[in-house]
Amino acid sequence: MNPGNLKHRIRIEKREPGQDPVTRKPKYVWALFAKSWAEIMQPKDRWIIQAAAEHQETTVWFRIRHREGIEAGEMRVVYKGQPYKIKEVIP
Repeated sequence: MNPGNLKHRIRIEKREPGQDPVTRKPKYVWALFAKSWAEIMQPKDRWIIQAAAEHQETTVWFRIRHREGIEAGEMRVVYKGQPYKIKEVIP
């Protein structure tokens, strides 16, 4: 990994149980887990682009230094105010 490519600041957030302050109903809130520098890559293979067009979704890869505790499904990445679901964590 070239550390010079880690030039984008991202937030990794974890979903935690909380409570609505007005209605007092339980709801999930996003809490900061970590801030990290990342390299952002978008796949260029033809099949990924076709799948994204069919499902109206964008695939983005965030490459960061190794960090313990990141889980797919319960966490998300926020980059420039845009949240991205973490579908898979690859060591």
